[in-house]
Amino acid sequence: MKVLVACANWKRVTSTKFISDLDTAIESGGLPHEFIAVCGGSVSTDIRDKIEAHARAKGVTISDVWAGVEFEERIRRDAESLLRRFVGGEVFPDDARSLGELLVAS
Repeated sequence: MKVLVACANWKRVTSTKFISDLDTAIESGGLPHEFIAVCGGSVSTDIRDKIEAHARAKGVTISDVWAGVEFEERIRRDAESLLRRFVGGEVFPDDARSLGELLVAS
């Protein structure tokens, strides 16, 4: 199952940015099963609706849009080790095996 996560650390995001990211990814790598748009600031209902409608129209099965606060809540709940790296500056391992072990442990 292919999941595409597009991130923009912007205070204000536009639907155009994430729609463009999704279209580019589909053209270069195929259709993802799931699309998650993550931004640093807030996201209006109108922008969420536009992004999710575009994803459905392209054939994406699951789509979601996370504002910065939602992203933080999810990472605190589901991946505390990632939060320590983002906020506390802990370094990610360089080799693929160690990185895989880290993600499984989260």
